[in-house]
Amino acid sequence: MGKQAILKFSIFLGGMEHYYDALFGYIGQIIKLPEQDKAQCRISFKPLKMSKDSLLEVAGKVHTHHNFIVSGFMRKYYINDKGDEVTVDLNDGPRFLLLTTILPTRQFLTSTCNA
Repeated sequence: MGKQAILKFSIFLGGMEHYYDALFGYIGQIIKLPEQDKAQCRISFKPLKMSKDSLLEVAGKVHTHHNFIVSGFMRKYYINDKGDEVTVDLNDGPRFLLLTTILPTRQFLTSTCNA
């Protein structure tokens, strides 16, 4: 089964340079990132592989992470009063995907396909 990959903001102690190449390539479209900042990103972002339908964020929690989708798709949705899933955003990589809140959210964030 294939995996999709994101970079999740947390401590990372190993190396998988191709994930960082995607991140730096994306950022490089906007600004030139100094090597010192790239080194900090390698410390701050941890690669995470997810299978289809894996939940990254769940409703009822305060979402505090910034995510970068390297490959695959992520779907933001909530469950309405009738119990139906309502998609509010569908995202593919490479790109940042932010779901930060100061209050618990009604939204879920899940992978939608294998990359």
